[in-house]
Amino acid sequence: MYLSIFSSVAIFNNKKYKSSTLIYAVFIQIFILIICGSLILLSFYNRMYVESIIKKDKLIYNANSGINILISKSDIANYNEKKYYSLFENSDDSVELLKKRWGIFDVFISTAKWKKNEIQKIALVGSILPDSEKIALFLTNSKNPLYVCGNTLIKGKCYLPEDGAARAYIEGKSFSGNKLVDGKINKSTNVIPLPNQILQDLSITNLRKEYSKDSIFDFEKAKLPDTIRNSFSERTLILYQKNKFSLQQYLIGNIIAISDNSIIVTRDCKANDIIICAPFVKIEKGFEGKLQVLASDSIVVEEECNLNYPSALLLVNEDIKDFNPFIRIMEKSKINGVVYQFKKNIQSNHNAFVYISKDVKINGQVYSNGMIEQKGTIYGSVYCNKFILKTPSSYYENHLLDATIDISKLSKYYVGAIFFNTIGKRKIVKWLY
Repeated sequence: MYLSIFSSVAIFNNKKYKSSTLIYAVFIQIFILIICGSLILLSFYNRMYVESIIKKDKLIYNANSGINILISKSDIANYNEKKYYSLFENSDDSVELLKKRWGIFDVFISTAKWKKNEIQKIALVGSILPDSEKIALFLTNSKNPLYVCGNTLIKGKCYLPEDGAARAYIEGKSFSGNKLVDGKINKSTNVIPLPNQILQDLSITNLRKEYSKDSIFDFEKAKLPDTIRNSFSERTLILYQKNKFSLQQYLIGNIIAISDNSIIVTRDCKANDIIICAPFVKIEKGFEGKLQVLASDSIVVEEECNLNYPSALLLVNEDIKDFNPFIRIMEKSKINGVVYQFKKNIQSNHNAFVYISKDVKINGQVYSNGMIEQKGTIYGSVYCNKFILKTPSSYYENHLLDATIDISKLSKYYVGAIFFNTIGKRKIVKWLY
């Protein structure tokens, strides 16, 4: 009897043992399946992630290639018209190209797409100065030579009147330098070279026509926000007011401020890459920023302003009737970029002037088919019809007193505007947003 009972318990325990072992085996199998499934899923997502990174890198490469194509082949696309370009004769590697004018510069936009992914590169593009424009001074040939006195320095290749340069004695100062001109002197022509057609066509009228279909914000009827940022991939934002107004906001990017009267840029305004367009523009004392100014009557830059690179002061007169248009840059201001004054009506009896005051520093290019009063420092090139010099006692023509024009100090990395050639080697000034 005892043996029978013992056998029954042993059989019961054996069945219990086999049952628990089966449960453990099933659990282990499920666990292994979960681990294997997780590893397979992880491998799948990791492969997808790697493929997406590779594709993103390829999109970035394609977008950069599109910018390089626009730089190397300037005629591949017309302004304001989208152009689709196949990089490797493969539809998967095509890019959308677009170029737009932005003042004296161009904006190049390259967009690479794949499924729902999109990479866009936007660049502000200028021109490298050709050797023919790497000169310190071009002064139109006239009956008077260039007279230098005081601590005047002219360094670089020059085009001067037939009689070249001569010493002068003004306000108790004679020429104190070693060389009247430190560089090769060539005879200039009787008229100043005309700028290329792109620069000749710059005007308030043409700019307003070009952007007439863009987003116009009339802030005479609505309050302007304190900060406005507009990407160059979007439509240009036009801030318009018929009457005189002041800018004191934070303005960044693809923005043009336009007035039919005048615009005052206050020192509180933080401007970056914008364009300002009005008959009269004044930049108040102490302002610092990057902008391009296009005016028809006058531009005044007050004391201690700093216009960072790339900036431009552009005064283009379409019809001079009863005034002398001018650009006036006052003491201790710095301009990094282009100062350009062009009088379209050369038959007018009214002259155009560029006044560069004492202690002003300009790094870049200066062009005027009128007259320049140069009392500051220009590291770059100057083109003008005539110099003037006003002192408390008299008025002089083609005289420089304590002035500096030195193209050797212009950075070799400088990218600006080509004044005379319509085609030149293009280069990226900066990446935009």
